[in-house]
Amino acid sequence: MLRRKIPLSPPAWAPWLIIAICGWLGFASPLAAQPAAPAGIADILEEAGDLTDPDNRRRAVERVRAFEEQRRASAVAIARARGLPIRVERPDGTVRELVDFKNDRPVYLTTYNTNAA
Repeated sequence: MLRRKIPLSPPAWAPWLIIAICGWLGFASPLAAQPAAPAGIADILEEAGDLTDPDNRRRAVERVRAFEEQRRASAVAIARARGLPIRVERPDGTVRELVDFKNDRPVYLTTYNTNAA
């Protein structure tokens, strides 16, 4: 009678199965322990606490500034890849500058009162 050897090593997908089962059972993973990035400025201001405290206010301003810079840098990268203008100066003096993308469309801030500057 011939005997076949049955391999005792687990299949290659076994670690992924263990991770999936642990996630399904609700065991925490190291990635889940990291705080989520703020979804917007409102989240940053809510997390800041009492804004009458100068330290809280300073930290909130720094976080908002970093959030806006990151959002604009991302928008500029997308615009360059698509060949869209980043800044437009019109003959009437108005200036349009790219700040973000919403629903896959560019969002520009427009300055109308150039004579007041």
